[in-house]
Amino acid sequence: MASAPLLHAIVIEDDALMAEVLTTLLEGLNYSVSTYLTAEAFLEASPPELEQPHVMLVDKNLPGMSGIEVVRQHRDRGYRFEAILITGYANVESAIDAVRLGFHSYLPKPFEVEDLIADVSEATARLLDRQRWGASQPRTRVGRGSLRTIRFPVDASGAKMPWEKLSTSNLLKSIAQAVEDEYSGTIVVRVEQQLVGTVVMCNGKIAWVSCKDQTENLGSFLWRLGNITREQLDVVRRTYITEGGRRRIGGILEEKGYLSRPVLRHCLKLHN
Repeated sequence: MASAPLLHAIVIEDDALMAEVLTTLLEGLNYSVSTYLTAEAFLEASPPELEQPHVMLVDKNLPGMSGIEVVRQHRDRGYRFEAILITGYANVESAIDAVRLGFHSYLPKPFEVEDLIADVSEATARLLDRQRWGASQPRTRVGRGSLRTIRFPVDASGAKMPWEKLSTSNLLKSIAQAVEDEYSGTIVVRVEQQLVGTVVMCNGKIAWVSCKDQTENLGSFLWRLGNITREQLDVVRRTYITEGGRRRIGGILEEKGYLSRPVLRHCLKLHN
């Protein structure tokens, strides 16, 4: 006897062959699936499955209404869902739009099946967690702060793509600084399979940045030098993020008693 579907999935993709591939893949992962070739067809259908939490896979460039706009309208109707934006035309601007709207991930074509499965699985886990623990919480705008991963492709010919012309830190900051004031969430940026950076946002402020080509933040620098322990670094990080980045790392270190002011000043000189 076949088990009940894990969740319902919506596929909005104007390429019939790609829509069929996505549907087959999702059904193989035990999802029930509804497929639409246009955003307008989906909005007009309003299937009853939408009343339950669901995952959406949406192509960005659809005929008529775009994938970003259909998810915006769907979110404004108050449904509980996570959405994955699929695009054959990846760029920083549309990645920023995905962050603003709270897409779970941003996936360029052609994509690896493993990446899609990972994104769908993570989106499902978040939905089930919210369903399990969030029933008593006030209902908020669906998708807010939910984006986890932006993936950018590389050009097969070796030509530099637009996002490769920026330093990693500038790329992360340009994405983070463009989102709306109240955004809170984690933005993970990958180029192909390689992790290039992570930004933690708290109420529209950059609370933590970690990337390959950025000078280490003070806390990580002191931990690497052995001035503070890993446990102390974690306490500082949590305090910094919880307070929305309103205080400097050095002030938190001094308040916690991890470093005296003279030692801290000396370390700041080394760090800068």
